[in-house]
Amino acid sequence: MKLTKKLILLFVLIGLIPFVLIGIYAYYNSSSALKEREFNTLQSLMMIKKWELEDYFRRRHDHVKLIAHRPDVISAVEEFSEDISKLDKEVGSDYDKNRSRNLDMLRSRYVYQQEHTYGSSADSISQYTPQDKNVQILQHLYIAANSFPIGKKDGLDDAGDRSSYSTLHKKEHPLLRRLANLFGYSDLLLIDSNSGRVVYSFAKEIDLGTNYLTGPYGKSSIAKAFQIVRNSTDENYSLLTDTDDKYFPSYDKAAMFILAPIFKNKKNIGVIALQISVDQIDKVMTNYNQWTDIGMGKTGETVLIGDDLYLRSNARSFIENPERFLAALKDLGHSPDSISEIQHENSTICNLKFDSKVAREALTGRSKEHIIAKGFLNFDALVAYTPLDIPGIKWGMISKIHKDEAFAPINKLRNILLILGFILTMLVFGVGVLFARSISNPLNKIINSLSATSTQIASTIEEKERIVSQQSASVNETTTTMDELGASSRQSAEQAEASAVGARQAYELANQGQSTVSEMKDNMMTMREKIVAIAEQILNLSEQTSQIATVTNLVSDFANETKMLAMNAAVEAVRAGEFGKGFSVVAMEIRKLADQSKGSTERINALVSDIQKSTNSTVMVTEEGSRAVENVVKQVTVTEETFNEIVASINSSTESSQQI
Repeated sequence: MKLTKKLILLFVLIGLIPFVLIGIYAYYNSSSALKEREFNTLQSLMMIKKWELEDYFRRRHDHVKLIAHRPDVISAVEEFSEDISKLDKEVGSDYDKNRSRNLDMLRSRYVYQQEHTYGSSADSISQYTPQDKNVQILQHLYIAANSFPIGKKDGLDDAGDRSSYSTLHKKEHPLLRRLANLFGYSDLLLIDSNSGRVVYSFAKEIDLGTNYLTGPYGKSSIAKAFQIVRNSTDENYSLLTDTDDKYFPSYDKAAMFILAPIFKNKKNIGVIALQISVDQIDKVMTNYNQWTDIGMGKTGETVLIGDDLYLRSNARSFIENPERFLAALKDLGHSPDSISEIQHENSTICNLKFDSKVAREALTGRSKEHIIAKGFLNFDALVAYTPLDIPGIKWGMISKIHKDEAFAPINKLRNILLILGFILTMLVFGVGVLFARSISNPLNKIINSLSATSTQIASTIEEKERIVSQQSASVNETTTTMDELGASSRQSAEQAEASAVGARQAYELANQGQSTVSEMKDNMMTMREKIVAIAEQILNLSEQTSQIATVTNLVSDFANETKMLAMNAAVEAVRAGEFGKGFSVVAMEIRKLADQSKGSTERINALVSDIQKSTNSTVMVTEEGSRAVENVVKQVTVTEETFNEIVASINSSTESSQQI
């Protein structure tokens, strides 16, 4: 990789590593906080629904017990039970006048029921059509001959047959209808505890007049619950049935009832059964299909699961897009029958099974809020689940939201960090290119120069390699010779041992010589210092001699002047005659003395000149001696170094001899 690229990579790494580390730290801490927030939100929404639903069923229990204790209801169940058995006696003759047509009308109603009940056969018509004449008359009056459309048959207050039952119905039905509508129930049934017969139905479904003890609905959930409640001695008792999807009067759709005993004088005379609207429960769970209004986003939902692992509320994805939901179920391998049933009933309640670990744990009483699991359509979802505390039934609640939606803020944060990272990378890369070029261009010039030199060296090496190749042949010959020398080396080893002894002796002598030379060197250095000192003294003496010459010159000049004065004095003495004879003698003596002084000074000057010449010669000799001593010192130093090399050589020879 080129130097420029390496420098660019280095700058990019230096710029990005802190950002990457900070980004990773921020991402994981933020994502953990966001995940915790999503789970907490999901858990909170689920708990709100849990409390809302549990309160809903508590109020259902209160309703049924409140209605069961009403005096008008107590008297109604007793009177309806008596009057239903009087129908044949009171209006049987009128009914028989058109019996065949009346039966056909009734049968047509059951045909309609069978045709609108998914999975039922034609046999169910004869199976469920009543055979008791009193029941036939009752259903004819209030169902088959009722002019109100199916689903709104409760609009009829009086069948107009003037029977005791119709008279009582006209009196009690408006109140019972108002109670049912007020509390949002699909039906209100009054059942005689003694006979097991349904003596009144607010909705006027085909279970009116049937017998829960001996009739065709004896195995239904409501019939089983009735058999328990009719034997209760507790006036405050109530019983909730689980959802039953095999109750023919409700078209085998999900049906749910809550029952309570009706007492008169502490005697259980009847049972009131309120059919809970499954749609109403579903509205509670779906918030009237307004999931986003309660913070469930685009994919969040809360569903109910029964102890048979079938849903007790509709799946959001089915409500929003049934076709896509059913297609997904088909792709996941769900049975065609279950898919058809969901499609026909337009509901997943009691039709979609959700057999999963999450559902099973919710039903076993476990609660959990932090889990990622598969949803109905096998997608990953954040899930929270909890059991429900509803007396009489065993349900669980599951809240979930699509993982991608729940973690969308985390993914958004990740994308922002990636975009910032990309921008930073581009900036760092651009700056790195500029810096790298400013550094690498001068270095590249140096590298190119070194490369050229390396090329020359490489060519030289190649030439040397050729020489080495030529010499390799000689080495091969030398190898043969070395083999021959092997034998000689063993002999040499013995001789080397002897040489080692001699080398040790030579080493000792060399050490002695080395010590002597070192001592001689020290003495010569001392001698050189003394000669230098003598030369300095002689130079001082020469200077003092020069001063003596100066003094003698002055004395000589003085003698000459004295002689001239003596001669002048002698001339004056001659002129003086007799008087100057004495002075003439003195002048003569002075002149002689001056001549003697001059001669002495001349001899001193000659002596000083000789001394100076001797001094100069001595100085020159001392300088030559000093130089000679320096030369000797150098030679002694060389000799000392030679002795050192000799000692080292002897040591090496001794070691080599020992190795040999």
